[in-house]
This record gives sequence, structure tokens and C-alpha cells, in this order.
Amino acid sequence: MYKHFSSEKNEAEFVAREIGMLLSEYLPGEIIVIARQYRQLEMVQLQLEEHGLACKLLKEREVTFDDDCIKLLTIHSIKGLEFKVVFIVGLNDSVIPYCSYIDMEEGMQEITERKLLYVGMTRASERLYMSSCATPSRFINSISPGYLRLSGNSRFSHLYNIRPDEYQFGEKILDIYSKEEKVRQWLLKELQDKYNYPRALLAVEYKVNNMSRTGSVDICIQVNRDNRLVPYIFCEVKAPGSGTGQGLDQVKSYMSNAKHCQYGLVTDGTEMIIIDADFRQIDDIPAFSQHMLPSTMEKYSFQCYSSKQKYMMVRDCNLSQEVIVETAAGSEVCSGTELKLVPTYEGIAAGQPIYMQGKSEARFYLPVQWLRGRDCYLLKVQGDSMVDAGIDDQDYVLIQQQSTAQNRDIVAVAIEDEATLKRFVRMGDTVLLMPENPKYEPIQLSDNQARIVGVAIGLLKKEIK
Repeated sequence: MYKHFSSEKNEAEFVAREIGMLLSEYLPGEIIVIARQYRQLEMVQLQLEEHGLACKLLKEREVTFDDDCIKLLTIHSIKGLEFKVVFIVGLNDSVIPYCSYIDMEEGMQEITERKLLYVGMTRASERLYMSSCATPSRFINSISPGYLRLSGNSRFSHLYNIRPDEYQFGEKILDIYSKEEKVRQWLLKELQDKYNYPRALLAVEYKVNNMSRTGSVDICIQVNRDNRLVPYIFCEVKAPGSGTGQGLDQVKSYMSNAKHCQYGLVTDGTEMIIIDADFRQIDDIPAFSQHMLPSTMEKYSFQCYSSKQKYMMVRDCNLSQEVIVETAAGSEVCSGTELKLVPTYEGIAAGQPIYMQGKSEARFYLPVQWLRGRDCYLLKVQGDSMVDAGIDDQDYVLIQQQSTAQNRDIVAVAIEDEATLKRFVRMGDTVLLMPENPKYEPIQLSDNQARIVGVAIGLLKKEIK
């Protein structure tokens, strides 16, 4: 994580407080504080001692590291060592890079300084804390904000830029170029990417009756309660670097007038305060879970036969043109050109052949990445002859339209005016339509009797709540 402070003393106080909390997980000897200059370490040493934490400022590499206490060491002296927790303090632009080497070009000096910081950063095996208390080192800006967390116990990354043409909820934005909007758009993305909240549960400019006035919460995360959406987390944003004090009072006021709201969050993109319903500061907000969704939400699993990959698709049955796709890597909202309406048909049999019925009233917009440009349709299964292939009664099979198949493909086959779903096996001039259930017999046909109308490429299965 990385934090910026207004003074060297505030920076040292933070290090002492954080180490005090870390000692519930780590031994003192597993923690080290490093800096470019001894003077910077002396300030941290003073704060550690005031907090009653045993520490040692090492001025010689020969000093033993066996003592079970917190070590303080210059960044030049740490090469070859490793600690579970490393604090690098004083990452100010006037300190690192410090370009004053004699007979060395400025560019080479900066490369040397960058390597020095890299060595310090890679000494941490589990947790790395970095901080500054003046103009931050230019090296901090070269680190992707996605790797810099706001705190050690939350998932939020440091503020990063989002292009205005990628802003969400554009119809609600009053000033697209305001500094606060920059922070709000970052926070919206973090809530979706790091905490997996679907856009359907997020609202901006959420109205709250605040005494005799109506206020607007910058971001409201909603959850389902008794079949309706209610506020769960109120988020207030401030301009970058402007602090969180005023916003904290604001969010407390809003929470006091919203009985369902359980958490409050205030941030300016560089610092963040999170409180619970009793206004106590806590480390993090809860991540999204399925029970937060309203009851109109439907959840389907989708199995892609070619890639063997499994997805989860969540949609509001009243808003089928927006879906949430979940994978092991996280969730994303798909809408517009990311989806395609796939024709759906009722009544292909996974049992005895029956007439293939007409189009279903069910409407499915599926992610185009599942279709990959192929001409497809969905068939609703009736019967249980394919249960051992995982295809159950009332499932939907995604069929690619084609008239040929490979051996062992699952196919939709038209037999005169009837259709069935079976596994295709060719034996010379004979075709066997094999069930995946021992209580059914194979259907044997001559080659010209079996008219393939498509090959199964995926399975859409409704999840039972």
C-alpha cells in the first residue's frame, strides 16, 4: 500500500500505529522500516518508542538481526535481506531520486536510484508499505495505481484516471470535468472490479430526506430486502487530496436518515474512511454476494463445450438486455452490442422424438463472446434421456446451425417431422443416436434418414435458489 502524509511526524505516527496492529499477526523481528536517510528513521524510532514498541536503529550491517525487535535500516543496507513486512518511508522527490553522483550522467543516476528503490520493495515477502510526506517521488507515479492499495486491509487501489468518454451514469452527471467526478468514477469502477458489485445495484445522486431538506448521496450501493432495493452503503467523494473530514459528517447525516443503511464510506482517492452503522471506523466494506440481489433476478450457469469453461449469468427477468457475467476472475456487466438476442425454441425432446415446436416466449440476450459470430439458437429440453451428459429436463441447449457433425457430438436431429437431441455416432452407412441414460434405447437410422439441424456448443441451466 502507499499513503501520503502532510508531515514527517504524521507519517511516523502512522507507521507506529500500523505496526502496533500488525504485531497481532507478525513477530517484531519479521518487520523492518527502511528509508534513504538516518534522519528519517530517527523520527520513526521516536514514535515506535512512544508507542512502547521495541525497536533498533541499525547503523552497521554487522549488527545482529537475531534480536526479536523491529529493525530500522537504510535502504542501501538492506540488499540480500528479506522480511515479511517492509515499510519504506520518506519517498519524497527530493530524497529519491537523489541525483548527485559525480561523473555520472543524470539519466544513469536516475536508473541507479530506481534500482535502489526496486531492491527495497522486493525485500518484502508478504506486505509492503510505502509512504511520503512531501512531494511524492516521481517513481511512485510510474507504479500502476492498481498495485497501490489505499490501506493494508481493503481492496481499494489508489486513485487512477478514467477517460470521460468511459464515465458511467453519464445522464446523472452535472459536471463531467469536476475533480469530484474523477474520484466518483474511480470509486464506481473499484466497487465493480474489486468488490464485484453489479451495476444494477449501484445508484448515483441517490436522494435522501435529510431533516427538512433532500440531499443526494454520491454513490449508493443497494441490496434486496423484502423484495425491494434499499440503501446498504452510502459513499461520498471529495476532490483528490482535499481530505475526508467534511465528507464524514455528511455521510453520517445521510445514514442517520436511512434506517437500512449499514455502512458509510468517504474518500478523496488518496485516503478513505469506512464506518459501520454505529459510526465506528472499520477496515473494509463487504463484497457483493448473491443474497443482495432482488428476487426478480435469475441466475443461469453456462457451460461452453469447446473451451470447457463455466460461466454464471445473472439477469433481471424484467431487464433481459443487461446481464452480469461471472467467472473465477470476477464479474462484469454486459449490455448493448456486447449482447445478442438468440432465438429460443420450445420442445426438442431428450427422450422420444417429438415435434419441434415454434419459437418460445422466453428471450435470452447472450454475450457475443459465447457465440463467437456463429449462427445459433437455443432449444428447451423436454425429457431425461441426456441426463448423464448433464442435460436435464427444462435446460436450454445452445445449438450452432449446421448440417454436419463429428462423431460423439451432441446434435439436434430432425427425423421426418420430428426432432430429438442425442449423441451422434456414425457406423458406416448407419447412424446411431445415442441417449445418455441407460433406460433409453439408441435410435438407429440410415444415413439419409438423419437430418442434422445443429450441433450443441453449450448448455444454459437455470440455478435453483
